[in-house]
Amino acid sequence: MKRAIYIALAVMLGGFAFAQDGKTLYQQECGACHMVYQPQFLPKRSWQKIMQTLQDHFGSDASLDSADKEKITKYLLANSGDSKRVLGEFREIIQSIPPTQTPLRISETPYFKKEHRKIP
Repeated sequence: MKRAIYIALAVMLGGFAFAQDGKTLYQQECGACHMVYQPQFLPKRSWQKIMQTLQDHFGSDASLDSADKEKITKYLLANSGDSKRVLGEFREIIQSIPPTQTPLRISETPYFKKEHRKIP
């Protein structure tokens, strides 16, 4: 009986490994090459542009299969800086970005530039 339970658990847990959520995929795929940034640092329009141009991601091909790309995009958009009530520095970062700008790097945001102006 115990063995049957262990086998059933192993099968169930193995199935969960294939059904990863967007956050896990984001951490896994993007974190394989660089630090995984919190989605709150950029607005939706920035994450959309980044995810639409993965074939030339800052000089590298970061293409994903369509299912993984969709999951990661949904996660980023749902958690972007302008997606929900954002507090603290995230709010300041997002408010510093004019609606006509679509920064692709956190270091391109006016808030980041102001806070790091003395660093060469």
